[in-house]
Amino acid sequence: MSTKFFSILTICSVCTAGLIWLIVSSESITLNTPLQNNARQQETQDTSNVSIQAEQNTKEEQAETYSELKQFKSKQTNIYAYEDDWCSIYSDLHGQDKKLAQLEMREASILTGDIAMYEAYDGYIEVGDVELIKPYKEIALDQLMDHVQNNDVNAIIATLSRRDVSFSRRTEVANKALMHGMTGEALTLLVMQSMIEAKRQYSTNGNAFNDKVKLQVQRALAYALYGVERYSTRGIEQLSTMLEWDNGRYSDIRFHPALSFTSDDFDEVDDMILQIKQQINEQRLESAMAPLDEDIPKIIKHKFERDLARLYAFSPTFTNRYAETLADRYPQIAKNDCVAQYVKLFSGK
Repeated sequence: MSTKFFSILTICSVCTAGLIWLIVSSESITLNTPLQNNARQQETQDTSNVSIQAEQNTKEEQAETYSELKQFKSKQTNIYAYEDDWCSIYSDLHGQDKKLAQLEMREASILTGDIAMYEAYDGYIEVGDVELIKPYKEIALDQLMDHVQNNDVNAIIATLSRRDVSFSRRTEVANKALMHGMTGEALTLLVMQSMIEAKRQYSTNGNAFNDKVKLQVQRALAYALYGVERYSTRGIEQLSTMLEWDNGRYSDIRFHPALSFTSDDFDEVDDMILQIKQQINEQRLESAMAPLDEDIPKIIKHKFERDLARLYAFSPTFTNRYAETLADRYPQIAKNDCVAQYVKLFSGK
């Protein structure tokens, strides 16, 4: 079993000088001034920091999850069948039911694109998923892109986390990943792209939070909540993490939708989510694929409960702002009994 998502236990440490900005794939911007050149260097540093932090977070999360596994093993009391309403693979399942859940979790990690490019933690996560993308780790970029254009799912997954692929190229591939039904790293990148662009627009227009800035924040939230609808926390994790970054990057309260958005603003976000779905299905139709399946596998929902508990346990932004604000519109975010059980485990209470 291999799951990979950004751990919010460790918040990225990022450089404070200059501006954060990026070139969105659909735009072409020429930079000439020293300040803008500094911004270009800042973008490179930011995206590089995120890639490095992803690897560090993956390893820390794997070690932490191994500790979780040992705790659950020591607390096994109730044994359920796979078809039952269980919570944890380790505390609630046994024998063949446990093996089935582990197998399906591994398949789900491929389906959602939650496969790390990094070595798995020995003794807990099977390295088989990592082996799937290892062939794409070192091949030349032009060869890698050929595989991506041929809709090689493993090549798409590998591209999203290869450091030598430009950020703009990875966000392009992220949209292709969505077409294939993935969430995972694709949503992390797309949320990040929109928030960095929001900050760039804000900074280059005299710190004015205008409609263009607001549109990018709404877009970031739309990707995050599209993920929630698909039972993925990756987008909302990335948004929460970026808003928790220090150094005043997003100190303007209007960057925080949970605090500044009106009901009409959220309605517009809902419309954006529908547009994301429509675009995905149009792309699937062009590729002779059936519409995106709205029936989410049970194992993905179980993984979502565990990931959601991490947000409740470790993300003040999510717990104190988004959980309460969004739970009515998105009941998946509500803290059910299973999520509460995990929160208790993670917080050590």
